[in-house]
Amino acid sequence: MKDKNLLIVPILTLMIGVVSIYGYKTLRENNYNIKQVITDGIQDLQTLQIGSTSTENFYAVNPISYEVNINNSVKTLSGYLSLSTREEKLLYQSILDNADKITDEMSGQNLYRIEPMSVKNHSLDANQIKKVLYAVKNDHPEIFWFSNSFGYASGKSGTVLKLNSTFPKNEQKIALDELNKKVFNIISQIPENFSDYERELFIHDYLVDNCTYEKNDNNPNIFTAYSCLISGKAVCEGYAKAAQLLLCAAGIDCRPVVGARGAEEHMWNVVKIGNSWYHIDVTWDSKDELNKYNYFNLTDSVIKKDHCIAASIDNNPDYYKEKNYNFSLPKCDSKDANYFEKNAVKILNENNLTDNSIPNKIIDLKKHNKSVLYIHISENLEFENTKNVLLKDNSKLIFEHIKSANSQLNSNEKFSTSQIKYSVAENSRILAVQLM
Repeated sequence: MKDKNLLIVPILTLMIGVVSIYGYKTLRENNYNIKQVITDGIQDLQTLQIGSTSTENFYAVNPISYEVNINNSVKTLSGYLSLSTREEKLLYQSILDNADKITDEMSGQNLYRIEPMSVKNHSLDANQIKKVLYAVKNDHPEIFWFSNSFGYASGKSGTVLKLNSTFPKNEQKIALDELNKKVFNIISQIPENFSDYERELFIHDYLVDNCTYEKNDNNPNIFTAYSCLISGKAVCEGYAKAAQLLLCAAGIDCRPVVGARGAEEHMWNVVKIGNSWYHIDVTWDSKDELNKYNYFNLTDSVIKKDHCIAASIDNNPDYYKEKNYNFSLPKCDSKDANYFEKNAVKILNENNLTDNSIPNKIIDLKKHNKSVLYIHISENLEFENTKNVLLKDNSKLIFEHIKSANSQLNSNEKFSTSQIKYSVAENSRILAVQLM
């Protein structure tokens, strides 16, 4: 299109058709639901009011602003830092600058146009745009209103991106304010003297106790932190984004992880406690105390026993061909902040089965008004046989340990010596016993 004025109508029509089909095909291949595709040459970019974006002091904008400042909050940067070009980072910033500029114009059923995001003098293709959007969603769980469709124009003058909101303008403002207040309310309940581990545990327990897994294809909000925290209903993505939002607000570095558990696509988190990173999967921890901490701060090797981690952009040059991929993920190889490492009684050898390790732990549980005994069985021992010695063999050794502990407890503190409940988390080599 060297000279648009010289083009006759049939040629222009043909060109528009070819470019539109290509744009549609490209986006379809990258898993986007196409609502509108604005292709280069159909509209003059200058008429779309491309704004200039400064490259100085980049990453100054965070769309969520708490009514009361949370001083220790941190930001997830793994998506932004994985962007490889200047123009990708400029578009990232432009998206943040315009994220909540929702217009009254509807672009489809229950979708509302957001003012265009733009980058002058830089042309980005569909794969780059997808990567930037993926990075924004990776880093900003507080942006809950973006739909999965986008339109774009790209040419010598620059790139324009059009996004849609699932919330109308007024409702988005109300919902964001509601989310802000909810986050602050939860974080303000955490005692100031809590360690990072204790803060993480508080947030984990809050989500497990107050959100229910619900899959509803007619409700796009179940994939968001907003639904998880406000409605108390979400799928794994909503749980993971709520965990990220709360942990970052509490001053704890946290990132999302995508992959699969079994045959289903799945999302969870990695979290930094002290100088080490851990996997935490709030979705698969249960309100039931016996299974409440099975996925609390696991190593790479343990989480991989029943989770598959999607490839990272760092070592997958064809990442854009994948439906889901991860930005840079840290190595998780420490056990120090694992829940069971801190709270389970350790059976290292056969002697521990009959010594005072278990009775002493039972007494300690009563002192702290708890009733679940976690037993970690060392890899030196055969797991199933050791479990049977404690629970199923003729001796039913666990009841002998309860009797021993009861002998040192007051009459109104004693546990049942004839009834228990138990659960097994074999990946972590944990036997969880509910004392009655």
